[in-house]
Amino acid sequence: MDTALNLKQPDPRQVLLARADEELAHAYEEIKRADEELARADEQLSKLEGHRARRRSKTRIARFRRALGRPAVRGVTGLVLAACIGVAAIAWHSPYGDAAKEMITRWAPQRVVTPMIAMATSAAAETGAAIKKLSDDAEPPALSRDINLSTASRSDLEDLRRDLKAAEANAAALMPQAIALIKAERDKVETNVLSLHAGKYMSGRFLDEVDKRHAETTELTSRMLSARADYYRAYEAYVAILVGEFGVYKVVNGQFVFPLQRTVDRYNAAVQAMTVAAKRSAELREEAAQLMQSQRQGWEQFANSQ
Repeated sequence: MDTALNLKQPDPRQVLLARADEELAHAYEEIKRADEELARADEQLSKLEGHRARRRSKTRIARFRRALGRPAVRGVTGLVLAACIGVAAIAWHSPYGDAAKEMITRWAPQRVVTPMIAMATSAAAETGAAIKKLSDDAEPPALSRDINLSTASRSDLEDLRRDLKAAEANAAALMPQAIALIKAERDKVETNVLSLHAGKYMSGRFLDEVDKRHAETTELTSRMLSARADYYRAYEAYVAILVGEFGVYKVVNGQFVFPLQRTVDRYNAAVQAMTVAAKRSAELREEAAQLMQSQRQGWEQFANSQ
């Protein structure tokens, strides 16, 4: 029975990286040998000092050291540069094409990472402030005032109910605007990153991290706005009971007293819904703070990994 051979083709990137490692290892060996040669020369010069006239020998030795030291330093430096250039040349002219260029761009200087992170962090802060302003503006100014519901008139309660309905509608409509702000931030970040000429690989990795953070921010913003709309809806339902029962209920020691049990049950359910919605909003604010901290740490890890 014929058996088909499954020959696994070598990964071009691994082959390329292996060749680069060999070249670098060779360069390090050359540098090590150069250091050893310098050490031996220095030892020989020290011996010569003891056998020659003091002034004359020191003058010659100094001249010899200067003559030896400068070319030697230039030679070692040139060797390092030649090794790096040689590896780069191997990769760039490799038949593996894109894999070679990708390896080259992995050597993007660390100096471009810091300004990219600073710029992205600043842009994210601006977007966060803009989204918060949208959210704050969505709430009618009347809601920021303290209202004593137990002493409020029917007209006051109706005005409050109207404002809560408007706030709910505004909160529900904010998400497209928030998404537009995040997209504008993404475009700005990409433009600035590309202007730094960090290379395709580094720029791509960085923008992938930005996209990851934007996905997290978008998802959390959606939940926060939804929870805020839920709170306004629950609050409006609570006030609606008071409007409907106005003139029927009594206020005793700051508490509403209703004559019918079914109204009491409706009232308690509305209070419970408001409590749950308020708690959910508070939890999401805490989650937002934790996400900000996590994203800051993520940038630190990204910078340290370069």
